[in-house]
Amino acid sequence: MSFSILPRDSGFQDGSAASGFALAAAPSKPAYGPAYRVAPQAQSAARWLSNTPLLQHDHPRIRLLALKLTQLKHGARDKAVACHDFVWRLPFASPGDALPNSIDVLQAGSGDGFSKATLFIALLRSIDIPARGRVVALEPGYMRGLQQSSATLVEHMFTEVLLDGWWLGVDTYVVDPALGFAARSRLVEEDRQRGWGVHLRGQTGWDGRGSSFGQFSTGDPQGLPVLDLGAFDDAQEFRKSGAQRYGAAPRRNWGIGAALLNRRIRKLREGAIVR
Repeated sequence: MSFSILPRDSGFQDGSAASGFALAAAPSKPAYGPAYRVAPQAQSAARWLSNTPLLQHDHPRIRLLALKLTQLKHGARDKAVACHDFVWRLPFASPGDALPNSIDVLQAGSGDGFSKATLFIALLRSIDIPARGRVVALEPGYMRGLQQSSATLVEHMFTEVLLDGWWLGVDTYVVDPALGFAARSRLVEEDRQRGWGVHLRGQTGWDGRGSSFGQFSTGDPQGLPVLDLGAFDDAQEFRKSGAQRYGAAPRRNWGIGAALLNRRIRKLREGAIVR
């Protein structure tokens, strides 16, 4: 999945999606890191509590799971962290070009960045914590080892959670702890900063008091997001928005790519040579 467009209103505003696309130079980069925060604009928090066919946050399985995870927690922050940690523990695996809903992700017991964000946002909204997905473009180096080298940018969705009057960004739920440890160990062996789906200096957990990113690090400016494509309810809204452009590869090729990616992930977990 690649793109080369930038929204005219690119930046971190409280809109539901990016709009008015044109070729342009990237704007100045926000402070991606623990200090990353976005002030709510005119839209009310209720805008980011709505339901969608992909989120299904009113489904009994989602509501009961969220209540179970948070029943002993006090305050929105602790509840959000509990939901994060549940999604974090789910193994990372690519569903290909499919757009699984939150129930599908639970059924599979795994997911990638977009599908795990779907489940995380659904859990949060089910307990009245506003949340949304923010889509950015990353340079392709962070996927080196898991995917064939490419010159195209890589789409990445992180979640923004509204806590204490600020939108905080978090993506540390994407790569599960075991895979994250294996990936960073491989980066140390290879003397590289990024690859295998993580950044060596990326964060590995979230306490809800600041933002937390694992796929990039402020200590490596070249690896930071280069484009902001806007805020969305879910991956389906992102696809429909026109904020991304797929190549000409047919849908079945994405399935083949996902199978290869998942095989490489399995080998990485096992400590085997990845080919």
